[in-house]
Amino acid sequence: STGQSHFIDMYNANNVYAAGNRITNCTFTLTINTTASQGDVHVLGMFRTHSNVFFNNTFNVTVNSCYGYFFPVEMYRSYYNSFQSNRFNLAMNATPGGTHAIWGYRDSSSYNRFVANTVTTTGPGMMSLGLSQAGSFVSTTNHTYLGGNVFKLNAVPVTGGIYWQNGSRSDTLEFNT
Repeated sequence: STGQSHFIDMYNANNVYAAGNRITNCTFTLTINTTASQGDVHVLGMFRTHSNVFFNNTFNVTVNSCYGYFFPVEMYRSYYNSFQSNRFNLAMNATPGGTHAIWGYRDSSSYNRFVANTVTTTGPGMMSLGLSQAGSFVSTTNHTYLGGNVFKLNAVPVTGGIYWQNGSRSDTLEFNT
């Protein structure tokens, strides 16, 4: 198929937005194998979400091929979401063909929190923590908090392990390793 694939889809349908949900103590295991006709791949795609909590979950993702963009988490116009004590295990057997980042946010996404998560990548495929992404509304993301996270990145692209594609505005990073 073409377009975007969301394995956990928190996009709005009929102007109903995902807000106030708690996703806790779950394990999600999936394998990515896409072809040249495939668009973006999001493990968790979030659009116009508000105040959702992701706590103590495990995301086991194997990427064998991904022609387009790849984001385990990407947020569009999403606010006050919390990711705490989750484990992101990424077996990167290939580097995605398009933009690829572990946690990406764009289009005015603000006040989201990532606390005490562990991110581990293995394999030759490159991944980074790309924070503010290019989007429809550039330079509008702000006040993201990353604290106490552990990053174990095996293969990092030339952009670096952590980068902001569209600049940083009042973001806080502290106590991460």
